[in-house]
Amino acid sequence: MRADNDAFNSVNQSDAKKPRYVIEIAFDAGAAPTDLYYFTSHLDAATPSGATVFNRVVNTISGTSQKLDVLNARATIGAISFKLQDNQHQITDLINTKLVAGDGLREKRVRIYIGDPELAWDDYQLVQTQLIQTISIGDDGVYNFRCSDLQRVTRKDIF
Repeated sequence: MRADNDAFNSVNQSDAKKPRYVIEIAFDAGAAPTDLYYFTSHLDAATPSGATVFNRVVNTISGTSQKLDVLNARATIGAISFKLQDNQHQITDLINTKLVAGDGLREKRVRIYIGDPELAWDDYQLVQTQLIQTISIGDDGVYNFRCSDLQRVTRKDIF
């Protein structure tokens, strides 16, 4: 269960919500990646100081949460997909530069944060951590990322 901080709780309980989404993508692997890029839904979304940021490129975020079907003894692990608008080929240039350097995105960490225009970056709430499974780009210049829960990797390690 997620424990929200007080500042986030305060704006989240307001009648007039103005959610701001920030997606953090790590191009390096490991427990504590440092090659991080941030993609925002709005120009006024907060981001870490000194970060490389692509503003107003998050088009859509959708996902499924974990489900447990006790009667049929089945469980489903959550997944998230999101779309990024490639304005002036900035995202394409970033992905290609990293790929040439040997840093592809498959199985790399994605974190999704939610906040509000009134909140500082430290008050944004981490809502999901996933791993990139596939990336595709449409004719309209929109990248479609499909991710899966970290538990999928854990499950492979256990079995």
